[in-house]
Amino acid sequence: MTETPYPFQQFPNQFQPPPPPPKKRHVLRWTLVGVAVLAVAIGVGAASGGSKHAATVASKPAHITATSSAAPATIQPPIVEPAGPIYLTPTKADFEVTLKILTKDCFGSAGCNVTYRPILAQHRPAGSFDPSITYDVTYVVRGGDDGAQTDTLYVTGDVHEAPSDGIASTGSAGAKLTAVVTAVEAE
Repeated sequence: MTETPYPFQQFPNQFQPPPPPPKKRHVLRWTLVGVAVLAVAIGVGAASGGSKHAATVASKPAHITATSSAAPATIQPPIVEPAGPIYLTPTKADFEVTLKILTKDCFGSAGCNVTYRPILAQHRPAGSFDPSITYDVTYVVRGGDDGAQTDTLYVTGDVHEAPSDGIASTGSAGAKLTAVVTAVEAE
């Protein structure tokens, strides 16, 4: 029998002792690689409903080996879709009430009776407010002889109820009525 030039067998044993621990500069890289593999495993498992195939694919990352010198993997956080639309909570600044004068009946020096309709304007884009919540928009009409008159409009989502007409007495034909939103509250 001829002796081989190597004192050990031709093919190395499959079960070799583990390599020495990585140097400190490689710890961060391997930690990032491990986290990336875990993130991929969780993503694949979640995407396939946790099937046995997903676990097999996630446990066998073919592109990562002990001798890999590739740059550390970049970890992307998962994209979380909101459970539903996000609505704003309205404030006084989101609404404006103007008065449309419908009739003005004047009686000389006795003054005038003015019939007006409040017009509600919304300063937010359509779809900004929750359509399942009704908000009370309270406003005050000033400029009448009887003092300030308070009234409320009801807003649900982008829709508000048709306002009722108001009546105010003024001291002269030149008197002007104004409206100011004073509060917005959820019912």
